[in-house]
Amino acid sequence: MQFPSVSDIAVFRPQLSSNLAIYLIVRWFVMFLLLLGSALGQRSKGVEVRGEYRNRAGYAYRVTVPDGLIGYRDPAPAPAHGFALDLGPTDEGRISVDGSYNAAEYPGARETLKGTVSWITGKASSVEEPQFRTVALGGLRTVELVVRYRDKKTKGARTCRSVAAIRHIKPTDTMGIVYEIILDTSAERLAKDTVIYESIVNSFRLDPLTEY
Repeated sequence: MQFPSVSDIAVFRPQLSSNLAIYLIVRWFVMFLLLLGSALGQRSKGVEVRGEYRNRAGYAYRVTVPDGLIGYRDPAPAPAHGFALDLGPTDEGRISVDGSYNAAEYPGARETLKGTVSWITGKASSVEEPQFRTVALGGLRTVELVVRYRDKKTKGARTCRSVAAIRHIKPTDTMGIVYEIILDTSAERLAKDTVIYESIVNSFRLDPLTEY
């Protein structure tokens, strides 16, 4: 699996503001940590997440891990953005759940998914045309990405589904919080893993920011 280097991200668009460059670096790094394990066939390590997960690190959301499954999040003092969930006996699939500040000030959810498309393109030998549709996530206007590809390393057919939404903290806020839930799995596991992915997506709820 090939991930972009920090230097690649920093020079990708020279005209980017410093805030956007920092945001892209952080987003790629979080995605790298959450999804690297499935690419290497290694199980996530960290603090176990069972049942309801509530993010109290300022991103104010909660989701529920289905019964019988275990997610893993990074232990403190690592930033608490979310967690990853390994799928299958050999971990050929993974779901990641993330909340991060929209430091890039993306105007909409679709723009936030460009990084996911770039990540898939970087590790694929062939990629079908990405598909986008409008859905809902915890009452937020949301865009879902579906992209099918062939993995460059394993040669296997895979599918990535990802929902992303932006929560504006104030009506005039241009930053806010980006939420993204990603499923990356093999074609063989797609039907089974989609049930888990949709269960997590449907369980997503927003908590009041004033609680944190």
